[in-house]
Parts: sequence; C-alpha cells; structure tokens
Amino acid sequence: MDRVNPALIRPAGASPIPFVESHAFDEDITRHAAWSGPALVTNIEKRLEDKQPYTFTLSQTETCFRLSYVRSGDKAIMHVHFERLANNEWYYRNGQDNNDPILGRIILRMMHWEDGMVAPTPLKVS
Repeated sequence: MDRVNPALIRPAGASPIPFVESHAFDEDITRHAAWSGPALVTNIEKRLEDKQPYTFTLSQTETCFRLSYVRSGDKAIMHVHFERLANNEWYYRNGQDNNDPILGRIILRMMHWEDGMVAPTPLKVS
C-alpha cells in the first residue's frame, strides 16, 4: 500500500480556516480509485489527453497532493494542489480558503463541477 508522506500533513493552525461543521474523516486518499501516488506531470498529461471532461487523477508531489483533470469546454488539463490538514480536513486555495472533511466534495469543488454536468471519472495513472 502507498504511504502518504507525513510531512504533507500540516497543523490546522498554520492557515486561517473558516468554520466547517464537524464530520468524521471518511476517506483515505490512497484508497481512492484515482490515486496514482507520486507521478510526473508529463505522465499525467499523456494519460489525460483525449479524455472526456472531468476525468481526473490524484497524485502526490514532494510538498502536497495534486488533482489533475480535464476541464470542460476547451478540454485543457488543469492541475490543482491541495493539502490534508492535521484536523483531517482537505484544503486548497483558489482566491479564498476552501476546506472540507470529505475528499469527494473537495475534488468536485476544485474541478468547479456542478449537478447536471457530466459525471466525474477517476483515472489511475501508472
């Protein structure tokens, strides 16, 4: 089983986080269908070429996690970096702080996905 680098889990107080209703941390990123572990951006982009919008993969960099996905419309490949906080919430910054204890919900927010859009498709990059 892949192990997450413990250095990627930072104290919750390291950045101001808005209050979010408490939920149990319910998903381990290494068990997610899109988990690819450490992966090079070039390999990720090759695998995402010609895929449908909202096809995505999750990987690990030296300092954080990365969501890579095919954007709707122009089908550009986008990369969003995110972290797991010590309080077990997932966190990313896009003009403002965004955090959620549920990995699946934060993935949808990072991709700007809304109800009625094509269903997201996880892709494992080997």
